[in-house]
Amino acid sequence: MDDPKDKTFIPFGDARHKIENGEVVQSREMYFAIYQAIAEDENRPGLYKEYARDFFDLIIVDECHRGSAKDESNWREILEYFEPAVQIGMTATPLRNDNKATYRYFGNPIYQYSLRQGLADGFLAPYRVHRIVTSTIACSTTRTFSNAAPAAGARSCTATCTPNDRPPTLPQSRTLPR
Repeated sequence: MDDPKDKTFIPFGDARHKIENGEVVQSREMYFAIYQAIAEDENRPGLYKEYARDFFDLIIVDECHRGSAKDESNWREILEYFEPAVQIGMTATPLRNDNKATYRYFGNPIYQYSLRQGLADGFLAPYRVHRIVTSTIACSTTRTFSNAAPAAGARSCTATCTPNDRPPTLPQSRTLPR
């Protein structure tokens, strides 16, 4: 958030403001905030409530697939509070089972910019994914899972996880189209 505020939007000068440290400023034209700075929790009453419901004309949620639109999320409560504003969700994550709420809330994409197009336009660097399998994955307390497959050449597969965790799964390898 600091990078676009301090670089891309620098021509707006003092019209920009970053909401942080529990400070409420209502004399600017453009506000930047992370969820944690405005949300309600056991230590804070919810800074977003210090702004009128119709204070913002436009709200842009970057990385909106990260749960902001789930019915039970605290982020969703904030979005509903500012319902009078036009709300745009931005994500590079396609529709999947774990982010359907994002698409239900924000609707179908109004603009799509593909990975292939980003590579062709020079905005993204081509890359390859290499899968590396290890025999140990670090978490917090040690447990051995008998149903976890050992890595090639390893005698056992030990995963260290919290007692309620399931055995960790390794990421799937992918090769991007050229």
